[in-house]
Amino acid sequence: MSSDVLYYAVYNNGEYYSANTFDEVVRDKSAWFYLIRNCNVSYSYGGHYNYKIVDYNGNPYSFVVGDFEVMQFYTGGTANKYELSIVVKNNISGELNTHKMNAYCHIDHIASVLQFSSKLNECGSYKVYNILAENEELRSEILNLRKEINKLRELINSSK
Repeated sequence: MSSDVLYYAVYNNGEYYSANTFDEVVRDKSAWFYLIRNCNVSYSYGGHYNYKIVDYNGNPYSFVVGDFEVMQFYTGGTANKYELSIVVKNNISGELNTHKMNAYCHIDHIASVLQFSSKLNECGSYKVYNILAENEELRSEILNLRKEINKLRELINSSK
């Protein structure tokens, strides 16, 4: 089916547009890179998409943000664990990592990949990125626990 494949032109500023044919998206030669999105299978919680990064001629390509090269990205999983996976290479160390993030609620996969690659470049390494992400989660948990403690204190004080 033609609806199982969608083509994108992606620009340096993070904007992009889609079309039903590759010829339509490559009319604009100013794109940073192009994508061919194949839907392998679709479920109620989301489709299993493979995004093939290509150049103007349709040849395999990757895009670079600072020291990091995004090699590919795709979605998949189950209703309980549906993820967007991003394969990224550190061009200085040669380290290759696959980053996984929740992909529920029909998030914008392309924007998520661009945001991740930009944040990864700011961090300078995948390890630092993960540490900062974990710190953010812990900070959020601490704030929630503090709110719960304050509610319990208020409850105790009001019952005296």
